[in-house]
Amino acid sequence: LATGDTVNVNLAVDKYRSQDPRFSGSREGALLGSLAEAFEEKNIDMFVEKLQDFDAITPLDAWKTEFLVKVKELMQTSATDDLDLT
Repeated sequence: LATGDTVNVNLAVDKYRSQDPRFSGSREGALLGSLAEAFEEKNIDMFVEKLQDFDAITPLDAWKTEFLVKVKELMQTSATDDLDLT
């Protein structure tokens, strides 16, 4: 997600799901799938909501938080780049 490559993110999620069938049903698997979907749709509100829901039960460590903040900033940058100011 931090690289901004939605194709590889979706391929990775599919790969993880195929390697371990339990991953899809896990909270982590659901989070990763939701974050990938929000990232692809550039839906910052959904991205933040899913992270808050996850963090309320299992707090994210500083390393994960740092990268997720970078992803959010990347989404904000891309959302403003898509605005048509004409």
